[in-house]
Amino acid sequence: MSSESGDTKEIEDKPESPDNVNTNAEPMVVDGTTNGNEGVEVADDELPQVGSESEQQKKEQKGKTEDEATDETQKADEEELADTQELTEPVDRQKTEEEEATDETQKADEEEIADIQELTETVDRQKTEEEESTRKSDEDIDFEDNSDDLDKFYHPSDSDSEKEIEALREDMGNSKTKDKTKPGKRSGATSYQDSRNPRKHAFTRRWSQKDTEDYRKGYPGKKDISGTLNLEFYTNRLTSRPNGDKIDVIHEKWYGDYDKLESHHGYIQWLFPIRENGMNFYAQELQVKEAEAIRKDPKTCGRVLTSYKMMLDFYGMKLKDDNTGELERKRNWRQRYSHLNRSMHNYLRITRILKSLGELGYEHLKAPFVRFILKEAMEQKTLENTLDSCYNYWIETIKDDKTREELRDFADNVICSDS
Repeated sequence: MSSESGDTKEIEDKPESPDNVNTNAEPMVVDGTTNGNEGVEVADDELPQVGSESEQQKKEQKGKTEDEATDETQKADEEELADTQELTEPVDRQKTEEEEATDETQKADEEEIADIQELTETVDRQKTEEEESTRKSDEDIDFEDNSDDLDKFYHPSDSDSEKEIEALREDMGNSKTKDKTKPGKRSGATSYQDSRNPRKHAFTRRWSQKDTEDYRKGYPGKKDISGTLNLEFYTNRLTSRPNGDKIDVIHEKWYGDYDKLESHHGYIQWLFPIRENGMNFYAQELQVKEAEAIRKDPKTCGRVLTSYKMMLDFYGMKLKDDNTGELERKRNWRQRYSHLNRSMHNYLRITRILKSLGELGYEHLKAPFVRFILKEAMEQKTLENTLDSCYNYWIETIKDDKTREELRDFADNVICSDS
């Protein structure tokens, strides 16, 4: 109750009735954790921060996710590295095996080179010994200084001039020794005299037969390479090397120049190309297509024949018949035969010449040449030192089996009758 004067009167402390409840008062917050019916008032700063807790959980979750992603990335990197190592190991192992194979190949090549060098040294030593033996034999030649003894051995004919005989004396020398032999012959046994039957040299026969057999069969498995140097040379468009000339100039200016033909060692591979490597690295092996082109062209065929005639002249011979291949001696045959008997490197040249003739369309000229040499060597006794090469190589270049066997029989019969 209130006083009339308007003074404030204390109100009795008693439960308020619903009519006395202040509807504008702030509601009380009841702590749900209590077991009682009374609520406990909680300060605002003590209320649980729901939003903050969610953000923290999100951060923690995000951090966990990032850690997991990092772990997965690291695991993937490790797996990739392992795969790379697994792939690299076979490559490294293969590389190592290839290096070992290369080392073995290099070692084999070095051994082969060493063998070749050793063989070359042996051949060079044998060649030097042979040249020394030939030189000593030349010094032992006893040549009586009168025309009677010279004529007695060489059977001069009316066509031989005194000048040619004198030139022969100068070429052979006029030395006199105590151990005199027949004039014009070397002291000691020649290659033919030392072994009556050249077939007893089994190694030489086997090697020469293999070499010439490949030639006669057309070099099985051998293929053409690029380049037509031989054809260009024989069509007079290319100069031979080293220190050579075009073929027409060689035929014109070198024909009869015996010193040049003897001392120059680079022209023979150009004039008589074959399908084998030679000592002149400027020249090229003959190609099948080149040989066919040379055979089909009358001009190049004519040049091949002229090359053959030039070399015959150098050896003291002459082509009597182009069709049959029959040969005869030249007027200066004594001097040239003397040189051929002593200049044995020309025997290799002759082997090349015969092979080349067979490749370039002149197979029919080879057998007459071989037959002529055999008669001179065995019947006339003028070219005895050529017999071994003739028997072991030159006969074997003849492609026709029947003709080749006839020449062997001819040589065997003469050898047996002379024994």
